[in-house]
Amino acid sequence: MAGGFPVFRLYCNSAGPYVLCCAHFPEFTGSNSDEEFSVQQSFDRAVEKILRDASFEPTTLTLVGEQQGYPVGDRLFDTTVPRTGTVSYAFQEAGPPWIVLGLDVSADEFWSEIDDDADLHGLDPTSPLRSVPAPCSRRPGGHDEVTSTPRELNQNSNLREIEQKSARFS
Repeated sequence: MAGGFPVFRLYCNSAGPYVLCCAHFPEFTGSNSDEEFSVQQSFDRAVEKILRDASFEPTTLTLVGEQQGYPVGDRLFDTTVPRTGTVSYAFQEAGPPWIVLGLDVSADEFWSEIDDDADLHGLDPTSPLRSVPAPCSRRPGGHDEVTSTPRELNQNSNLREIEQKSARFS
């Protein structure tokens, strides 16, 4: 299976305001490129709907950057994600549009978590860290498919790996 991860897209428009769109990329079998293309198109339409439902016209927005996977901090998974927050982001070494981001985190918290988390560190975020105010738009009910924090998911993933390795030797 492929997919099944959170996606965070930061947009701006010519007037300068930013908006953060939070969505969940659906799982798919990954058995052929037509399926992946179809899922990507469906996901893009869902993102457009989230933006329109939040009174943003997608055609007037420019993608600043996107992060696929878990962000810095757990704030974006709180049940009380604020309507507006400060999005801190750094471009990945791979360059735009790939970013690493967090919501309402200080620069020290951001870089400290990057250093402490192998997955985030592996994304190779580079200075400078930018911070912008942005409304957070997401599907009503938020990430209902994502019910654990990044740390919990990482711990569960590590447990599954250990269990799988143990099973091979039993």
